[in-house]
Amino acid sequence: MPGQAQPQYRSRIEQVDPDGQASQPLLDDARYPGPAPDGSRFAFVRSIDRGAGIFVHSLADGSDAELVPAGQFLALAYPRFSPDGQQLAFAAVSRLAPIGRGASPLLGGWLTIRVAEAHGFPWEIWLVDADGANLRQLPDVLDDDPSVTWSPMAASC
Repeated sequence: MPGQAQPQYRSRIEQVDPDGQASQPLLDDARYPGPAPDGSRFAFVRSIDRGAGIFVHSLADGSDAELVPAGQFLALAYPRFSPDGQQLAFAAVSRLAPIGRGASPLLGGWLTIRVAEAHGFPWEIWLVDADGANLRQLPDVLDDDPSVTWSPMAASC
C-alpha cells in the first residue's frame, strides 16, 4: 500500500546502468525515489522505528539527511522536487486533523484523530523546503491515493 508506515515487504532503491543491463543496490528499506532536477540527490521514504520519514540521499558522498521527521505523519509517499530543486511536494496522511470531514473530536474538540473512510485514510499534499524548513499543507484534497508531480513551468509554490 503506498506510503504504508511499516511496509509488509522489503524494499530497496537500485542504481541501474544507462543501458539497463546491470544494477546494484543503492539503499535498503527505501521507496518512492524522486530525483532532484540536477541529478545530485534524490528524496525517498524510509520506515524506521519511529515510523516513515522523508530523507534525501546525496549521490556525491552517499549521506542521507532526514527532511521530514519519521513518525510525524501516519504515512508518506511520492516525495518530488520542484523544477528548481528548492522544494519538495509529497503525499501524507496526517496524525491530527481539524474538526470536519475525516475527523473525530476528542477532549472537547482540543484534539482530533483521522477517521478511516471507505477507501482508507484520506491523503493530503504537503510542501517542504529542500532544507526541511517551512513544512505546510496545501488546501485539503482528502484523496484516496494521490500521486504528486510538478508542472515543468512551476518553480515553487
